[in-house]
Amino acid sequence: MGWETKNAMEQKILFIKMWESGDYYMSSLCEHFAISRPTGYKLINQFKKEGERCLRGSSKAPRSIPHKTPQNVELAIVKLRKNILIGAQGR
Repeated sequence: MGWETKNAMEQKILFIKMWESGDYYMSSLCEHFAISRPTGYKLINQFKKEGERCLRGSSKAPRSIPHKTPQNVELAIVKLRKNILIGAQGR
């Protein structure tokens, strides 16, 4: 029989359940899950605020990109490149 593997969400749920039981010290819990105590406290605080929703992985990608080229400029560049390619093929 192989080793049981768990994904990050399952590990977080198990961490929270073990913490809620009150049977473990924070330092031993964090050591068991190979995380720092600040990370453990952060997870617990997020769980208190948001519930199980915080246990799901969230994207680290920014919600907006202020320096992104506007779409109308992107379309103009693509159109210009296509025209240049068509003109180069006719030579």
